[in-house]
Amino acid sequence: DFLAAAPEPHPDRTSDNLPHRRMLLKTHAAAAATRILQTTGVTTRDIFIGGVPCLQVNPQRHTADWSILYGFGGGFVEGSPLEDLNIIASLCEMTGAQVIAPEYRLAPEHPWPAAIDDAFKVYETLASTPFAIVGESAGGNLALCLMLRAQAKGMGLPKAAALLSPWCDLTHAGDSLTFNEGRDPTLNGRASRDAASHYVGPNDANDPRISPINGTFGK
Repeated sequence: DFLAAAPEPHPDRTSDNLPHRRMLLKTHAAAAATRILQTTGVTTRDIFIGGVPCLQVNPQRHTADWSILYGFGGGFVEGSPLEDLNIIASLCEMTGAQVIAPEYRLAPEHPWPAAIDDAFKVYETLASTPFAIVGESAGGNLALCLMLRAQAKGMGLPKAAALLSPWCDLTHAGDSLTFNEGRDPTLNGRASRDAASHYVGPNDANDPRISPINGTFGK
């Protein structure tokens, strides 16, 4: 039902179509938001942290003394916390923790490292107390890259991390993209390559700050 209701399940992420696709996704998400909030009982607020717009999601009853930093998906070219509200609200409800989702800037208007720069401002604020990090798809890449940057700066890491289908290799060097072409109900190879091209720009996609599969984590 979810896939059947989703707009443009096989995305056209060409530069010309992205504004139209973003509008469709946001309209679809806004229509579902009321139902999601009623079902989970969470509440939302629009806030700014370090000058970055964020969606703050609070459970009916706080049972956790830590927060969650959440990275939304969309290939770094589309999406927002609103489009991932179904995941964010459920996460908030199940954990009893406040969730903070930065609305980082999108490519191609704002290629790498804009998204990481935005989210790291929020990371730095949350890192003053224990927190967890969760990311979906491009948000999983974001979560890993934030931890790599924090590690490089000698900062503390999250107490826990959860990655939901993280987009870790923007070179698409593995054979899974080809092998699974036509199997994925929501993505195809062209859409992934287009998004990567928009996000990476003239930079080296092998850079672990872009493709964290190449990064080294831990001491």
